[in-house]
Amino acid sequence: MVFFRIINDTILHQNVKKLGIPKEQFISPYPSNFDGFIFLTRCCFSIGDWGIISGLPYALKQLYPNCKVFLPNTDWIHKIIYPAFAPGEASHWEKAWENSDLVFKNNPYIDGYVDNWYTEVYHDHFRVYDSNNPKITLTQQMCKFHHIPYDKCTDLIPKLYFDQDEEIKGNLYLSKFPGEFNFLHLSDRYTEKDNNILLSYIKEMGIEKTPFMIYYKGDINQTPFNQLNIINNINDIIDPRVQFYVKSKAKNVIGVQTGATDVISGLTQVHSLHHSTNLEDTWAVGNFIPTIKYINRKDYE
Repeated sequence: MVFFRIINDTILHQNVKKLGIPKEQFISPYPSNFDGFIFLTRCCFSIGDWGIISGLPYALKQLYPNCKVFLPNTDWIHKIIYPAFAPGEASHWEKAWENSDLVFKNNPYIDGYVDNWYTEVYHDHFRVYDSNNPKITLTQQMCKFHHIPYDKCTDLIPKLYFDQDEEIKGNLYLSKFPGEFNFLHLSDRYTEKDNNILLSYIKEMGIEKTPFMIYYKGDINQTPFNQLNIINNINDIIDPRVQFYVKSKAKNVIGVQTGATDVISGLTQVHSLHHSTNLEDTWAVGNFIPTIKYINRKDYE
């Protein structure tokens, strides 16, 4: 792994075995009355990468009411951070550097966006982890670096703030499909085994006959999910934030863990099948979200 330090808009690289600092070795670089800083929330780019720490501005404001929380604007991300990654490694999104806006738009705890910063940027590599507890979230690990004890970080879940226009568009779309529904988020990267596990899980929940909306770019009839009562595919919604809003109104959102579902896990019940072989491996890198109901692969072996 590569640890980044960003000073005076310049990236310094250092190879490390694991990102972060063990809690027993941590010494904070500044006093507890610190009242202002910028944090580059991630050195990676997907919706989920940004989404899982979207509660961090709120948490920081609780401990430091007078602090000013800034994010880099998308131009800065594109200019400073994005070139550090080989093409194709940053994200499968076409303009990955814009994903921060999809997550933090309308966030009331952000004081501003900047296009330069001439001191240390305390980003997501500055984390303090507990080797004995994989359920310490990345938000908690980053807060610990900023003097907030794990148990004092009060907003551990992703947060989205929709504006009136997004709500109007989402509600107009939903008006075509009245009534309660569940949601299935699918990607063409899912394996046949993934699909079979998800279908088995849906049947165990006893909801296979209920109305389902889906997100899928392929032909759902060519998958095992053709057994479900599918009422609509939201792939026709162009604006990702309106997609998020529509999904947030589902009773349950089910799929392999991905940013497009992680980001709404503070708004509705998300059920996620982990990518890693072991569920604990997903949590160990800071990707644990307390509100998600995780589908353990081992239960389906």
